[in-house]
Amino acid sequence: MDCMDNTKKGVKVSDNSEIISNGKTETMLCNNVKEKYDIVGSKSSLLLEERKSNATFERFLQSVISKFNEETSDNTSLSQLNLKIGFIGAGKMAQAICKGFIISKLIKAENVSASSTGMNTSNVESMKNIGVRMANSNADVMHSSDIIIIAVKPHIVSTVLQEINCIEMKSKLFVSVAAGITLEKIEELLPKNTRAIRVMPNTPCLVQCGASVCSPGSSATKEDCDMIVKLMSSIGICHVAPERLLNGVTGLSGSGPAYVFQMVEAMSDGGVKQGLPRDLATKLAAQTLMGAAKMVLETGLHPGALKDAVTSPGGTTISGLHELEKGGLRAALMCAVEAAAKRASELSHS
Repeated sequence: MDCMDNTKKGVKVSDNSEIISNGKTETMLCNNVKEKYDIVGSKSSLLLEERKSNATFERFLQSVISKFNEETSDNTSLSQLNLKIGFIGAGKMAQAICKGFIISKLIKAENVSASSTGMNTSNVESMKNIGVRMANSNADVMHSSDIIIIAVKPHIVSTVLQEINCIEMKSKLFVSVAAGITLEKIEELLPKNTRAIRVMPNTPCLVQCGASVCSPGSSATKEDCDMIVKLMSSIGICHVAPERLLNGVTGLSGSGPAYVFQMVEAMSDGGVKQGLPRDLATKLAAQTLMGAAKMVLETGLHPGALKDAVTSPGGTTISGLHELEKGGLRAALMCAVEAAAKRASELSHS
């Protein structure tokens, strides 16, 4: 069915303000929530008319409309503020977050500035290609920004903060994405009552699939925290948690993409060993991991239950799982999270 065909009768769906029905429902879904619609919409063999009595599909539509209205409201309220964002540091994490903000249309490229430690040519060019104005100094970024994101390597955070702490900061919000650097340390190096928030993001922010956790400092307001959650939620998911959990977050989701990249590479190697072309093997491995992760998030089922659902007695999957158990996959991943968290803790005390 062509998703722009408005001649089909639609499913009558209620939202908070009105009844949306017939072609309007379908058009709204196609134009505004394309990815969500594709899951059970235009790529499905069922016609909309045939779904008319399908309570499950009606609930799906209701949740999509509700979520779309919520996201639209959130994004509009932030864009209307015309926020100016400054990045001190222009490395991979800064680029991922910055590009995500701009792609999501939450922040305009012309409202973003950045400085690069040592003016690394590659980082500078990458930021310019995104549309970001490269500042001549950290002080320049400070003066032109409402929110300053500290995105330098942990070992130079102290130097950077000491350099800029003489600048007026009363109206500014500081956000640190440096692993292991505590709020206590940040607040100690900045003027008293400076509003600061710590965020632990990860690089999938670049493709709007990030996983972030934030912790507010002693002077940060609820409004500050809500704003950062909305910003980071535009490029993935973002939750608020006590700072004491951030080292664990660093070990799990902060460093986690690298673990997954290694798993994709290893699975691809396995496919190549079985005769598959490398390109195909890598695509199959990546899509398999992405699809499995999406099933965990969207079904709400325990990963063990989903594993059992695809494991037939005496079948191929249980044979493969047995080899993973013999190889210690579970223990290796747990140890990886623990080691990365431990290193984050060491950085916080250095």
